[in-house]
This record gives sequence, C-alpha cells and structure tokens, in this order.
Amino acid sequence: MVYKILLIGEPGVGKTQILQKFGSGEFTTSYLPTIGVDLQTYYLSRLSTDVNFIEIGGTSINDFFNFPPVIEGVDLVIFVCDHFTIQSSQLFSYLKMKIQEKNLRRVSFLIIRNKIDLVPFTCDELENLTQYSLIHQLTFLPITSKDEGCIDCLESFIFQIMEKSGLKTENTYSCLETIHEDALF
Repeated sequence: MVYKILLIGEPGVGKTQILQKFGSGEFTTSYLPTIGVDLQTYYLSRLSTDVNFIEIGGTSINDFFNFPPVIEGVDLVIFVCDHFTIQSSQLFSYLKMKIQEKNLRRVSFLIIRNKIDLVPFTCDELENLTQYSLIHQLTFLPITSKDEGCIDCLESFIFQIMEKSGLKTENTYSCLETIHEDALF
C-alpha cells in the first residue's frame, strides 16, 4: 500500500524543506520555489510502507484545481504555514472544502505551523489556531523543519492520523511512539 500525502501552502513557508528532511535528513537555507507539482516518495518506517509526498507550489488558488489527478485519491492533506492568519484560515477552509468535493473517501487534514524558531507564536495566533483547529476538527503541529526531532514528531503525527483514519498496514501497530512536548521546541 502506498499512501498519498499532499502538502500545500503559500510560497516560502517551508514545504520543500519538510520534504528534504524526510528524504535526506538535511536542511538547506537556500530557497528555490517549487513551480507546479513535485512528487517525492519516501519509505516511512512507522507506516511500514512508501508514502508519496506531493507538493503543490508556485500556483494561484485557481491553478491549484488544474491538477485533479493530484487532488483525487489523497489520504492526508498537510496545510503548511509560517504564520497563521485570517487569510490562512480562509485559504485552508476553501481548499479543504474543494479537496473533500474531489475525493470519494474520507480525507484527513493536518496544519503544520512551520518556522517556530524564526517566527515564534504570538498569543493571538496560538489562540486563533487552536480555535480554528477545534472548530474544523483539525490537528495542528508547531515545528521547525531544521530540527530532526520535529520531523520525527511529524512522522508520528502522520502515523497516528493514518491509523485513526483506518489507513494502516499490518506492521504499524507496534511502531507508535509517544510524542513528547519537548520535541516540539
């Protein structure tokens, strides 16, 4: 079984860096925007299977829906932002609705608040993100893609979301690790 995970978000929020950490474990400071669709396949040990990570970047919201094969059949959508704003919440709500319309099966969603090392949370942002995630029944995870512990934590979250959704392989039951709060910061 191969899972299909879609990463979307505004340009420069760190989607490519997150994928690089999954693939090579390295972090680079150079920024090359992703134009169109980028597909990377990585083996995730906690899922005991390959995962197709699909990143959509460098496109407007209208162009996003020109990629129906990418949007259809997705298991998990990860919204990535480096600061959660009213515009982020509106974008995520719109994209969530459109993605759900294009998929016949249940799709899980996760919000990644990236770059917590460079752009710390404000009290208002944390409150807004918490309320938004509760209202829309979404999980959110603050990370920095520079930190290996945060990427391990993200992999654990992906595993838990897949397991909760009933998307799991036979070997996943013994792989769940406890997520420690100190891994987030």
